[in-house]
Amino acid sequence: MGARVLFIGASGTEQIYYAGLLEGLSIEAVFAASGAEGRSRLRSADFDMIAVDTLLSDIKAYELAKDIKNAGVPMIAIGRQGDWEKTDLKGNGFENLIEKPVRFKMLLAALLLYLPENKKKEIRLLDTVRRIAEEEAAKGDVDIKAKLKLIDGMDYTRGIEYCGGEEEFLSALKIFYSTIRAKSDEIRGAFDNKDWKLYVIKVHALKSSARIVGMRSLSDMAKDLEEAGNEKNYSFINNFTGELLKTYDGFEEKLRPIFSDGQESGENGEAIEDDREPASESTLKDAYSSIYEFCDGMDYDLVNMVLKSLDEYRLSDNDSRLVSNIKIKLEAFDWDGIKALISEVM
Repeated sequence: MGARVLFIGASGTEQIYYAGLLEGLSIEAVFAASGAEGRSRLRSADFDMIAVDTLLSDIKAYELAKDIKNAGVPMIAIGRQGDWEKTDLKGNGFENLIEKPVRFKMLLAALLLYLPENKKKEIRLLDTVRRIAEEEAAKGDVDIKAKLKLIDGMDYTRGIEYCGGEEEFLSALKIFYSTIRAKSDEIRGAFDNKDWKLYVIKVHALKSSARIVGMRSLSDMAKDLEEAGNEKNYSFINNFTGELLKTYDGFEEKLRPIFSDGQESGENGEAIEDDREPASESTLKDAYSSIYEFCDGMDYDLVNMVLKSLDEYRLSDNDSRLVSNIKIKLEAFDWDGIKALISEVM
């Protein structure tokens, strides 16, 4: 059985990124969105290594480390070098720190250093894995690449480099695209409510996810605002949050031609008639019930399968909005959020 690594605090985009990197090494990546969920995962399963984001939503990383270091599993931190120095992460049980944005080589080095010897033997063909990743990055759909080249503010070749392959990059980019509206609203809400702790957490997450998909300028803007929040420079935050959100929101329109579903447009922008069969009430009821049930098992693939089956039907405006919102929450692995949406219509 291959090694299992638990990532605590990774965003939805980062989860796709880490899973893609480790898949080629036959290593299973398991995710927990918060410190509390991380504790729960550790109680119910065994892991060979733990990777903890230094900026968790519910607890300080070093406090979590105190709770779980007795499990005897090597822990690494993922974050900024300043976090390592300021919070004595090493003294609280962490072996080392990988700086963001996480590169394949750095993650690989940590695996070779800290995984048990019997697990290391299973990832020895590293040159072959790297060669395959590079070959995959050189391939791909010409039309999609042509569209990606036209997106101002994104270097897709850098995104492919970060993600380890074109398929992994497109998966990460799709998550980024599908969560723009929800994540932008979270930053805006924290700003409007002057909840600076939450604000710093949200712009930190944006900094990381934007860097992963090759949006260096957006990532740098988020980085500056994160630092301003940590330094309590509220004047800077007031002056530049609007610019950040305008740039962030703008990528939804830029990426829509790549990921938009449903009705297409003709050469002159006119709508093409949707000739799909309307979804019956019983079809929708069965689909929503199945999605709700699969959420209990946190089964991404089965939920995604049901959602794809609904793409074959023409949906009402209300159901179309509901399905879109479910897709957004699925990409964020928000199982309770999906169930709440379905409960409103069942």
